[in-house]
Amino acid sequence: MNAIETLVEEHHLILRSLDLLTTAAERIARNQLPPKEFFEKAVRFTLEFTNRFHHYKEEIVMFGMLAQKHQGEIDAEIERLRDQHHSLHNYMNEISHSLDAYSKNIESEVRRLHRNLSDYIETLHRHISAENRIFYPMVVKALSRDEMRWLEEEFERYAAKEGPDAIQAHQTLVEEMAELV
Repeated sequence: MNAIETLVEEHHLILRSLDLLTTAAERIARNQLPPKEFFEKAVRFTLEFTNRFHHYKEEIVMFGMLAQKHQGEIDAEIERLRDQHHSLHNYMNEISHSLDAYSKNIESEVRRLHRNLSDYIETLHRHISAENRIFYPMVVKALSRDEMRWLEEEFERYAAKEGPDAIQAHQTLVEEMAELV
């Protein structure tokens, strides 16, 4: 599997979690509040898998390589994707900070969580679509075969540092989320 296929495969797991978050948002809109534990698992998945595991590969490894190779030619696109990562992180932080009051069914916090959840879902859908359809094909064209091989080797080194069961552990976390929503 090459580096881009690895990232797209990780997007599949992120999209599965996003489907569950969409279900949770729909339930909140019907005043059928999912348990706090569901959102705690969602926050954990986002922080550990999406923000740390996946975004590390994109932001530190791939974006860094592309910025050096293209000497600023694609900096605007990279910065746009980084800004979206930052916005997504902020939405999830807001969700996390509202969980205690949400669990007490404090209406303003339920609305706050729902608003941030809806923004997170919408932004992440657009973000993944843009990466898969526009940015990743651009990366494939921009990098040589040797550069793509180096990128995949870096991804593999990072994954090895995280442990052989890192992906499986996060798949299990998403399955646990599914049981709660």
